[in-house]
Amino acid sequence: MGSFITIAECRGFGVRVPEDSYFSFFNSPYPAHRLVSAIDIYFQSHEALLPVDEGLIVDIDEFECPRYRSDGSKFDYVIVVGLGGGTALKMLHVKPKVRVGDRVYLGDYLGDLIVSGYFFPWSDLHMHVEFRPISDAYRALGAYELNLKPLLNLIGEPKFSGEFIVYDVFDHYIWLKPVKNVSGTSGLCLSVNGKLAYVDGGVPHYGYGALLNLEASVNCRVEYPWNGVVGFVRRTGRSFSIFDANCKVTVNGVEVRGVGSYVNNALLKVVMLSSLDFKCGDIVNLHFEFDSNVKPTWPFKFRF
Repeated sequence: MGSFITIAECRGFGVRVPEDSYFSFFNSPYPAHRLVSAIDIYFQSHEALLPVDEGLIVDIDEFECPRYRSDGSKFDYVIVVGLGGGTALKMLHVKPKVRVGDRVYLGDYLGDLIVSGYFFPWSDLHMHVEFRPISDAYRALGAYELNLKPLLNLIGEPKFSGEFIVYDVFDHYIWLKPVKNVSGTSGLCLSVNGKLAYVDGGVPHYGYGALLNLEASVNCRVEYPWNGVVGFVRRTGRSFSIFDANCKVTVNGVEVRGVGSYVNNALLKVVMLSSLDFKCGDIVNLHFEFDSNVKPTWPFKFRF
């Protein structure tokens, strides 16, 4: 088993992921993420691994889901792991290879990641994780809030530039690599009152994001230091600040749906509105322009 890092804590249970994986607390439109009660883990392989020390598989269920992309599965799965003390771990988007009654341990193989019908065309394979009361393991709401303090051990001092290189190109998105990003904590930095912070979120296509390791006052302006206002701080938690993303984003003057920034991933995802004529190695710049008419977009409003 490779090295694992602790990224969060909930009710005495640590969340641990492979050191080479990346993850997100806020890069999603779904309510559990907005409430700081869910994690999406992007494993390097297509295999989902248990992110806690140990537990007992207490239930597995298959359910029908919508399809926001043509290759999305018609069915998704929920795996519930009992952790003790009335707490359960709920996991989605994994086709299970375990059975009810199995005792599992950190890093154990749970199943294969699937292209869930809940995914958007730009979504990559990941496992969704929540801590919940074992008596209420299935609802979309009601998960316990996470403590993100363990992230402090991962986040370096932001050193960033406003220039990017096109790293990879796909049908619905491209990856950009910042020209200067020493720690590689995430692919985007924004600032409040001149203080720079790494970002976890989808700006503006999910309507919000979080400034990591920065506790800013509510209503403070959030800026892209090189050229524009992104939005305003709406909530401050322990080691993070959530902001509205009321802006438009362009790449070399071409408007895009938004940019996605993840933790432990130095690359920045550009979600396209239409085909962009960029190729690997191109140098590009982002531009953010505040627009109060830009509102959070929920799944049923997307047009592909």
